Amino acid sequence: MNMTDTTEWVSLGEAAKILGVHPATVRNWADRGELPFRRTPGGHRRFRRLDLLQWAASQHSTQPAEAQIIVQSAMGRILMEMMDEGQLSSQGWYAKLSRDARETLRSKVRRLMDALLYHLASTTSSNHGSSPSTAVEVGYDYAALMQKYGLSLVDAVRGFAFFHHFVIDAVIQLSETTSPRSASEWGDLLRQVYTFTDEVLLAVIERYERNKL
Repeated sequence: MNMTDTTEWVSLGEAAKILGVHPATVRNWADRGELPFRRTPGGHRRFRRLDLLQWAASQHSTQPAEAQIIVQSAMGRILMEMMDEGQLSSQGWYAKLSRDARETLRSKVRRLMDALLYHLASTTSSNHGSSPSTAVEVGYDYAALMQKYGLSLVDAVRGFAFFHHFVIDAVIQLSETTSPRSASEWGDLLRQVYTFTDEVLLAVIERYERNKL
């Protein structure tokens, strides 16, 4: 397998972020054979992103297939936008980012989607989503990038709203194209998305406010 694709294979630390747990926990799961991994020539563990997402979804029973469809659909459209810079070319906040910053932003968006998938897959009647710290961490990380390149809070929020639109649109499209479900079920799924994205947005605002002090 080709391990040079950084979007396909991730480090132990990045795997821990995707799953929302401590790196030691991921290491233990891997050592017990619960999580597949490969080693680099230097002996470091590398985990395939798809394996991590599938494993996370398999641990929970709430709509894993729908969660994956939503996230994959949104991520696919976002990546197309970032590659072709269609609608993005008219976004003032995006024009302020350098080429390197745009490449880094792409990785931040992937991390956001990874965390959202884990949140949706882990939501059950007795466990309402992943730890809020996951959303907060993602929000802080995104805000730090935008601040690093001199974007204002308004610009950062506009950027987040741009990506958020694709997620909500993916939920709506799924509800229109799959077998009928009750309105309450689709409402619950949409609320799960907003619960996570609201936490991320609040973390972005908090990070900017802290840096003003």
